[in-house]
Amino acid sequence: MRVAPAECLVIEDSVNGVKAAVAAGMDVIGFTGASHLTPAYGDRLLAAGAHAAVGDFGSLTRLVPERFVQLD
Repeated sequence: MRVAPAECLVIEDSVNGVKAAVAAGMDVIGFTGASHLTPAYGDRLLAAGAHAAVGDFGSLTRLVPERFVQLD
């Protein structure tokens, strides 16, 4: 994809996915909004290295840093 890891934002709902993104030098937001996850699962994602954990897309959009938002 030719994008530097530091320029990526990963939205992830698995502990191993969070760990992989962190190891690659990417910013990670944990997502607990899937039907198979509970909000308490966010603590596990945070412990794995996620910068934040959210349970819905509304919360996610408020967390996305300006550097990842492109205006048309």
